[in-house]
Amino acid sequence: MTDNNSVNDAGEALGGFGFASKSIQTFASEVARLSKETVDETTLLVEKLRSAKTLDEVVSLQTSFVQQSFSKYADYTRRFGELFAAVPLEIAKQSHAALQKTSEAVTKATEQVSQHLQHGAEQASQQVQHAAGQAAQHVEQAPAQFNQNFQNNDQNYNNNQSYNNDQNFNNNQNYNNHNY
Repeated sequence: MTDNNSVNDAGEALGGFGFASKSIQTFASEVARLSKETVDETTLLVEKLRSAKTLDEVVSLQTSFVQQSFSKYADYTRRFGELFAAVPLEIAKQSHAALQKTSEAVTKATEQVSQHLQHGAEQASQQVQHAAGQAAQHVEQAPAQFNQNFQNNDQNYNNNQSYNNDQNFNNNQNYNNHNY
């Protein structure tokens, strides 16, 4: 697995958090919009109440305002519930996808390591067999080489004995010749 794949997998895993961040931004903009609408509607209600001429008109304006407020409150509550419900689902979905990709990458890496180990074991086995064959060959040749070395040493010993005998004989001859 390369570093580039790791970065891509991490980016996908964090994708759910990016979605959550966008959802929170959407929620914040909805709250800001709701606040602005509420201020605008309240300002408009206050102006209508100032211009109201009768108590029935004031009660009617306030009743209408409360009904509209409850209706809008229900709509915004539903909308915010949808936004918040989508966040954990998207995070779970993104995390599951990243986990699946990571699992596949680990499986692939494990297979590659297994293949390398098997190849290395085969090479080591071949090298051991070759070394064992060479050792067996040296063991077979050892007695013959030992015998040859022994014969060479025996020959050298005999040659040295013969040389020494000849030297002693010559020395004795020289000595005898000088004495007479």
